[in-house]
Amino acid sequence: MSVKALQKQLIAAVAMVIVAAVAVSSSTFAWFAINNTVTANGLTVSTQTSNNLFIAPLAAGATAIPADNTFGTLDTTTVAAAILEPVSSINAQSATYYYNLTDNTDATGEREDNTINYVSYATGISTDTDDTDSFDNDFEANYEASGAVGYTDYEFALKAVNSQNAAYHINLNKIALKYAGGQDASKAYRIAVFYQEADAPGDTVAADLADGTNGTLVDIKSVNGAAYFTSTNAVSAVNATAAVASLNTANAGITVAANSTKYYKVLVRMWLEGEDDTCNNSTFMNLSESWTLDLKLELESSAAGEQYITKWCTATVSATTYYYDGTTVCTDIDDVAGTTVASPSNDVKTAFGIPTTP
Repeated sequence: MSVKALQKQLIAAVAMVIVAAVAVSSSTFAWFAINNTVTANGLTVSTQTSNNLFIAPLAAGATAIPADNTFGTLDTTTVAAAILEPVSSINAQSATYYYNLTDNTDATGEREDNTINYVSYATGISTDTDDTDSFDNDFEANYEASGAVGYTDYEFALKAVNSQNAAYHINLNKIALKYAGGQDASKAYRIAVFYQEADAPGDTVAADLADGTNGTLVDIKSVNGAAYFTSTNAVSAVNATAAVASLNTANAGITVAANSTKYYKVLVRMWLEGEDDTCNNSTFMNLSESWTLDLKLELESSAAGEQYITKWCTATVSATTYYYDGTTVCTDIDDVAGTTVASPSNDVKTAFGIPTTP
């Protein structure tokens, strides 16, 4: 075979490798890539309270504080079935979520053509009768995922009894996202907390705390170390971004006046932030349905709380439940310092995919 013929074959082979690499990169990255689904069916939210703070479950859209005898110190609720697809918002209000089209994303996950507007999630869920795949709305069609939503909500009522002569504060002292499965490198998860105050059981509260008019935003929480494509900016309009409101602050957000008993409706909204630079296919495709959001609320004299979402994968080995956050193995995520496993057994390492000791 001549040298020219060999050169032609080599060039063709290199070209095929380049095409394959481009195909892999374009299907691996991007918060807008098709079929990046997280099934929220089976997501359990467990909320614990203490110190004169009590909790009661609420049906979605409930408009009244429940009776006193329904309050306790623990609520465990499974949220409605949903498939989460990436959206973006600076304040988590219902009308301020936007998304990009799946065919307008570069290989790094960012918007490819900035002259193409983001799409409003609130107005983009109208029926699309022309879709040949029978998707019910534009958002589902964009992601090619029937049943896709931009966020999922969990609602409950709080009763705070402050018998002190000074104002006390409701602190969110634990936000732990747990997986009964493998590790997940994404930091794109976000939760926002809204509330509305009431004075007594039976008082009317807003049906939708997060629509931008009814509820007060406590804070938006992200996973520790989360980063946006552009500083701390999320999408704020169809063609603009802005700084995220109250991201990862440690202050309480809900203050209970001295010598008072107050009731609150609380809404926790969870979504995948598309502007987070870890939001990509490989992150979400392998998640199981066995995941739990653990929250702990306390009534305390100082205004301080958990700043970030902590993420743990879980495994049970020899009847003991272990937690792993990518760095630390422990047996109690409420008190990591006192329960760190300094030398995990090979069985525990294997369960978490940690290299074992020969």
